[in-house]
Amino acid sequence: MEPIHSHASLGPLRPEDYEVFYELFTHEKLVPFLPEQAIPKNLADAVKEMKYLMDKEWQGNGKYWGIYHNNRLIGTAGLHTLVAHDQSIEISYELHPDYWGYGIATCAAIYCVEYARIHMLNVKKILAYTLVDNIGSHRVAEKAGFERVGIRQNDCFYHGQLIDRLLYAITIRPDDPS
Repeated sequence: MEPIHSHASLGPLRPEDYEVFYELFTHEKLVPFLPEQAIPKNLADAVKEMKYLMDKEWQGNGKYWGIYHNNRLIGTAGLHTLVAHDQSIEISYELHPDYWGYGIATCAAIYCVEYARIHMLNVKKILAYTLVDNIGSHRVAEKAGFERVGIRQNDCFYHGQLIDRLLYAITIRPDDPS
């Protein structure tokens, strides 16, 4: 486990945490901020979703961590959706509502950015998509060094509705001027 905050560490997702993962991703305060495909319908789906996230690293298209407090899973953070032609990858962070407002998600986001800067040499830019009304997620992105790019109109489906999303980005590897 890598300490990232006085109350949290990052470490590999553990398959045995699937019940806690299920509880987290079906929490009534978190569900409105999650895309439907990320919400497990049952414990078997939670196991599949965790495996999907854990497999990102060996597939070469991202990396995901568990966020832990006293060795208990309280969230996830990771890099996913690698787009080779523009050398970008997305960041996501999800945290149990009991831990909102302490800076834990910001520390996890900063860790993800630094990980990409050091280990993902094929990535130049990290993108953070947030719901327009998710002020907490906006703050996390901004405190982690992301800049607001703009609103993406009718960008994706959330809970059966086509919605707008706010896009943030951070450049971790500037274009070589030569």
